[in-house]
Amino acid sequence: MIKTGAVYFLYRFFNDNPEATIEEGYDVYKQALEMEKEQIIDAYKEGCSDWISNDKIRGIQYYNETYGSKD
Repeated sequence: MIKTGAVYFLYRFFNDNPEATIEEGYDVYKQALEMEKEQIIDAYKEGCSDWISNDKIRGIQYYNETYGSKD
């Protein structure tokens, strides 16, 4: 399965929906932010040699320390 990056996802939405409302655009923007967060966490997981399977806690901690909690 090919994963779509958050930026490309956002670009495709606005390219395919030029008449989208501000509310629709904002909802898609929030989805893209969540996708980006998951991509960063997954990339951290892939880069850690001591990663514990199915444990995202360290990736989430890394994200929050690096980018600040957006929750």
